[in-house]
Amino acid sequence: MTTDHIKMLQATVDKSRATIHDNGTVSIGKPVSDAEIILKPSNGTEVLRLTKDGFIYMGKTIEDAGEAYRLFMSVMGQFK
Repeated sequence: MTTDHIKMLQATVDKSRATIHDNGTVSIGKPVSDAEIILKPSNGTEVLRLTKDGFIYMGKTIEDAGEAYRLFMSVMGQFK
């Protein structure tokens, strides 16, 4: 990659409010640590929330990875 390519990439990144990390990766938008994913079936009740603090199912934090996976797949089945 030439110096001109790097300058062009940096200008594009600056315009998009992206971040170039020391390891060469680029991220755009909100940091994952601040992001949340909330799933609600058609009835509108929050069933699942994924946050930096963990996996929350029906208001309860699920610590066990196997149980979290089982519940996640169950919730995903509701969206078919």
